[in-house]
Amino acid sequence: MIILTRILVAAVGLLFAFMAAGFLLSTETEASKIGLTTLSVQGFATVRADIGGFFAFCAGLSLYGAATKSIRVLWPVALLVTLALAGRLLSLVLTGPGDMFHVPIIAEVIIIVILLWAHKTWSASAPKFGISR
Repeated sequence: MIILTRILVAAVGLLFAFMAAGFLLSTETEASKIGLTTLSVQGFATVRADIGGFFAFCAGLSLYGAATKSIRVLWPVALLVTLALAGRLLSLVLTGPGDMFHVPIIAEVIIIVILLWAHKTWSASAPKFGISR
């Protein structure tokens, strides 16, 4: 199970890395895919910084966690993805569903489940004495 969870967390990290690269390098294309069509220079900078930074941070921690089996770095990623999910659910309540609205919600739930499962699995295999990870 440990190997499977490490592979899944690494896959989550790679997904985040590809998303970050898209928002940082192909900003206009990726922004239009999520409904941000007309952006000023400040808008492009915001997409790169806020959205690209979000995905880059999650990618780095997920990949580090998968490589080192560190349970401490899974919590920030799970928390950020949970907050993103909460924002989507709030949007669902306030404005209703849009086209393909369910896809990112399902992806976020799957990512949260993977991260929490990995945390539980890695915690169970951690040594009971000494320095915590």
